[in-house]
Amino acid sequence: MSFPTSNNTIGYVSGSMLLLAGQSVPASAQILDYLPQRQLTHVGQMVDILNVASNPTILAWSKLQNRVESWTELDHDWDGDDGIPLSRTTADSAIAFLQSASLTTHPVPTPYIAGDGEVGFRWTAPGNFTSVSFLDDGHIVAYVRVGEAVKFTMDREVGNSFNYSQLLNSLALNSQSFAFN
Repeated sequence: MSFPTSNNTIGYVSGSMLLLAGQSVPASAQILDYLPQRQLTHVGQMVDILNVASNPTILAWSKLQNRVESWTELDHDWDGDDGIPLSRTTADSAIAFLQSASLTTHPVPTPYIAGDGEVGFRWTAPGNFTSVSFLDDGHIVAYVRVGEAVKFTMDREVGNSFNYSQLLNSLALNSQSFAFN
């Protein structure tokens, strides 16, 4: 899992733990106590670690990515209606989308999982709705409604070269659900 930091990053937050150069450290710990044990090759590494550990927006995106990851571990019939856990492929596509979205000023969406293996993210504002869903068949479905007007729809197969940034731009241009509009 990666976060919006420089190429010199050696740590990231996972739940209440910070993975620092391969060593788990409580996120609430004095991080500097752990750094002298490691050789930092660049001052930016320490700055990135401290930024990740203290930035609520990065932490919110991290928690969302962790939540999606946890849905791959659900038991069969997790919803009492024969629900299947999220597949590894679907989770990877959804997490790649979240990683791209975390590099923008988009607000963190509300996630959901469906019993058929679909995972999705929703942004809402009064009278407006934006949704991106990852289906178990390898498709990504996006939808934007502003008032009563459907402004954007998409249903495409997700491949290795899928451009999540382009999708995010299309959503932003057509939606009033994003706070930065």
